[in-house]
Amino acid sequence: MEAEIHVGIDPTHSWIVLDNDFRIQFYKPSSNKPWPSQGRTSALCFKLPPSNNPLEEIVLFRNQLFSMGATTVEPPIQKSFGVEVWMTDPEGNDFLILAPNEKHRNL
Repeated sequence: MEAEIHVGIDPTHSWIVLDNDFRIQFYKPSSNKPWPSQGRTSALCFKLPPSNNPLEEIVLFRNQLFSMGATTVEPPIQKSFGVEVWMTDPEGNDFLILAPNEKHRNL
C-alpha cells in the first residue's frame, strides 16, 4: 500500500493514511475480549467526535444501535483516550465504538 505507519496513543494503537486521505486505524482488543485463533480477527471501529463527556456520548449512540438490533459484547470501558464499547450487529459481526475525549481529538 506504500503507506506510512503512524504510532498511536499507546503500543496497542497505530494507523495508516492512504493517498485519498482515508485513515485506517488498528487497535489491539481489550484484555477482556478473547482474540480468536481463526475466523473474524478484525473488526470495524466507528469513531464518534471528540467530547468532554465521552461516556455519555457513547451510551447515547449505543442506545440508538440497540434499536437497530445491535447488542453489547462488553460494557463501555473508560480508557485514557476516551471510552470504547464492543458490540455485535444482528448478523453476529463484532465492531467497536470509540468516543475519544477532547485531549485525544487527533485519534
